[in-house]
Amino acid sequence: MRRAHGKEARLDKLIDMFLREVPSHLEQIDEYYLDLDFKKLADVSHSLKGVAGNLGAERLMLLASDIELGAKDENNDLESYIGPLKGSFADVPEAMLHYRRDCK
Repeated sequence: MRRAHGKEARLDKLIDMFLREVPSHLEQIDEYYLDLDFKKLADVSHSLKGVAGNLGAERLMLLASDIELGAKDENNDLESYIGPLKGSFADVPEAMLHYRRDCK
């Protein structure tokens, strides 16, 4: 969250975008994994990794990175990362709302 550089409006915009976009990324990860489309799976995981990293969602970022690397290796046994990835995101919205409140 350090990328907002003390600008609350920018931080709010980044958080809103993150909370809006990540659920579709998670759906795409499921879809591409089930289809064994490793190229698209690597791409969407890479995108999620970057967005999560920009906002300090470290666990989400690390799991997305593991999925990206597994997809690049065409590993078809990624359930051990995908389930925890979804669980990790479940905690993110509340944490970001608390962060917003504490910054104001």
